[in-house]
Amino acid sequence: MSKSAEGEGSGVNRIKTGIEGLDRILYGGIPEKTQNLIMGPVGSGKSLIAFNILYNNARNGMPCTFVTVDQTKEDMIRNIKSAFPGLTDIDELISSRRLHVAEARADDKFYTRENAMLFIAGIIKAAKENNSSMLVLDSISIMRALFDDDRAFTRMVNSIAENLRIIGLTSIITVEVPEKDDSDKVPGLYEQSMFDWIFRVNNVVNNDTTKHFGKVVKLRYSSYSSAESQVQITEKGITVSEISTGKNRKD
Repeated sequence: MSKSAEGEGSGVNRIKTGIEGLDRILYGGIPEKTQNLIMGPVGSGKSLIAFNILYNNARNGMPCTFVTVDQTKEDMIRNIKSAFPGLTDIDELISSRRLHVAEARADDKFYTRENAMLFIAGIIKAAKENNSSMLVLDSISIMRALFDDDRAFTRMVNSIAENLRIIGLTSIITVEVPEKDDSDKVPGLYEQSMFDWIFRVNNVVNNDTTKHFGKVVKLRYSSYSSAESQVQITEKGITVSEISTGKNRKD
C-alpha cells in the first residue's frame, strides 16, 4: 500500500499520491478515508491528476476504482493512454482488477430520492467489486444540469460524499469550473464542507503555450503548503513543483 504511517504532527494516516511534489505540499499525502475535490477549467489536467494518484496506488497494491460519469470507460481509458503513453502497464492493472474502471451514467434528472440513491449505489457497487480503498469520480460537472436548482445539486454531492465516507473510502471527485473564474468556490455548490481536501488547478496561456498551476485550497486534519505550484503533464505522469516559497504553511 502507498500509505505513510502518519502525517506531520497530525496523528492521522495518509495515503501518498505517488506524485512527489504533491505529497510534499500535502506533508505526506491525503488523509485516509477523506472525501476530496480537484477543481479546474477544461484542459487543466484535473482528471489526469486524479487518475495518476489512483494509478500510483494501484501499482503499489491498493485496489482502486475510477468511475467516469461524462464518458464511456473505453473513451476514458483511450484518453488516459494518449495523455500518458509512458505508463505501459495500465492494461495489466485493469485486467488484474487492481485498477477497476466503471461507468455511472447520469443521463436523466434525479426526480426522486430513489433515483438519486440508485445512482450512488452504482458508484458504491463499482468500488466494492474489487474491494477498493480509493475511488475517483470523474466528474460531477454534468450532474449540475440534471437538477432543477443548485440546492438539490448540493444535496446530491453531499450525499455522494457522505455515503463514500460511511463505507470508509478515500475518494477524489473532479469538477469543472469556468476558465476566467479565479474563485475557490464551485459554481452550483452552496457549501463545500463535504470535502476535506480541495486542490484548484488553473490554466495560464502565454504565446500559445498553456501552463498549469495548482494550489491547495484546504486540507482538513493536517498542515499543508498553500504555495502555488506548477503542474506538468508528462508522458509518464504528472509532476508538481513548488514555485513559491516562504510563509506558506497552513495549520
